[in-house]
Amino acid sequence: MKKIYLLPVFAIFWFLHSCAEQDSFVVMDEKETLEGTFQRIVDGEAGAISEVTIKLNDGKWEGNSSVSRYPALCKGNYTLEDSKINFENECMWTADFDWTLILNGTFTVLFSDDSMIWEKVTGEVNQVIDRYSFPKNSNNSLTK
Repeated sequence: MKKIYLLPVFAIFWFLHSCAEQDSFVVMDEKETLEGTFQRIVDGEAGAISEVTIKLNDGKWEGNSSVSRYPALCKGNYTLEDSKINFENECMWTADFDWTLILNGTFTVLFSDDSMIWEKVTGEVNQVIDRYSFPKNSNNSLTK
């Protein structure tokens, strides 16, 4: 008789767990132009904000920024997996700026009520957070 009572509890737990897993997937159009901002935060100190445009098209990306090389955007490849987006840069760069500003590597994708945020956190001491924020509006057709 105890097994009969445990079955509905297990079924409810399994359903809630599977729903929670689905919330971690990122959905974007195969072809998307994102307009938003970039900001670097170092040890809790917020840096300058620049306007960015990033075009995603079937695994390829290209972008530009209102501030030269902050961030350093050019073009390359990207992949989406669960709540992560990974960028590979294809461009050659000169050595006269901070190469950690090049859009490259894995970012966590977060959603709020009004925007999508990409964050990459580097280091534990002297922590650096690179944050791209894209508001949900008529130009950005973002969903979770």
